Amino acid sequence: MRRRRFQNGAKPTRNRALWALFAALFTMSALLSLFMPGARAVTGSFTVVNTTILPFNSKYSFLTVSRVNYVPHFALAEAGIGLTTTYAPAQRHFSLTWGGKTITFELGSGVAFDGEKQYSQRCTMVDDGENTIFVLPVDFLCEYFEWAGADITPTEYGDMLRIRTRKTTMSDQNFLALFEDSLKSAWLEANPTPTTGVSLPTLTPPSSALPSQSVTPSSPSPSRVQVPIPVFITFEGGPNELTREFLDILDSYNMPAAFFMRGERMGDYAADMRRIAASSQFAAGLGGYGGIEDFYSSSEKMLEALGADNDALDACTLTKTMLVRLPGGSGGLTEELRRGLILAGYRYWDWTVDARTESVPGKIYQTVSSSLEALLTKPYAERCVLMLNQDEETLEVMDRILSYLSDSRFDVQRMGISLPPTNARQDQCTLDSLSE
Repeated sequence: MRRRRFQNGAKPTRNRALWALFAALFTMSALLSLFMPGARAVTGSFTVVNTTILPFNSKYSFLTVSRVNYVPHFALAEAGIGLTTTYAPAQRHFSLTWGGKTITFELGSGVAFDGEKQYSQRCTMVDDGENTIFVLPVDFLCEYFEWAGADITPTEYGDMLRIRTRKTTMSDQNFLALFEDSLKSAWLEANPTPTTGVSLPTLTPPSSALPSQSVTPSSPSPSRVQVPIPVFITFEGGPNELTREFLDILDSYNMPAAFFMRGERMGDYAADMRRIAASSQFAAGLGGYGGIEDFYSSSEKMLEALGADNDALDACTLTKTMLVRLPGGSGGLTEELRRGLILAGYRYWDWTVDARTESVPGKIYQTVSSSLEALLTKPYAERCVLMLNQDEETLEVMDRILSYLSDSRFDVQRMGISLPPTNARQDQCTLDSLSE
């Protein structure tokens, strides 16, 4: 869609009123599902970047959720400010570069990072029927890129969010004085009846273990807004003679997965270990420990075991990992052991669905699919971490599992050190969390 630079008195040439309103509502609904129920969202009229006025539709219009302003990436990428964007589907990373700085958002995790620091900031990917849109937190970007600011100015024909990347850019008051006629003409052409913005109804907080989303009277059924469920595939019980076959079938579906393995077995399957370590699709982790009592006896014993396995990984792949799955999960982790792990840089992951052979003999696929279908009834996209074995019975149903996960309702992601882990303690495994 063409960017418009309005001169005084210029008018848009196309009427997109109905499409703009419905598309904006779709975008808003998708974003709302990621925030706490009860939040109220309002779409704005115009997004302006410096002196560039962008069209009023879901591709460019800003929105506000719980007093936080968000803007579609198109509004920044097409405003002539020299900002570039990059989407890496395999890693689920969306990056913005401006002024020699790059910030990367991990979709579905609520985390953004650069080469030096991690931030608790969310970027959401939605589809308005014509475009894939990445919705970005405006105030955070202003702070990160050191822009002059972003302010909302109410007018009689709709709210205007104006992002100023330079301090020398004219003030909002002077901008309105020069371009008010252009804004008003564009608004009235797209919206014959003047209004102050488009509001979505407030969502009702959930009242049951599996809540359903409240719907507007125009909705045909109380179905969940389809923001994909984040899914992490993880394996235990390896490496072994079946690891290569698991890697092959995952490759055929281009599906990421994490393998939690014991160091004592890595040397026998060095080629498979190198394949995992060299891939941007797979992640290596440490896990599958026996002798639980000895492992948990002290922080020194735990770190000694993890260090030995990391040395074995390094010998095979020239890399190490800080991803860990603890024996029996992290529920019984003492504060002393937790501190030792975090200070050493480890991030421990548990699971939300146990589909290992010994846990659900003969029912692996049924366990995976029924657990995910239950998540789809929730009004928000709750993360799912699948735990599977590397054995014959699991291998037999992997094609069926991966085919099911290929559905657009699911977003299978690669586990990484920059992601907040999923564990029973809800522990982010950061140094800051040690003081909490």
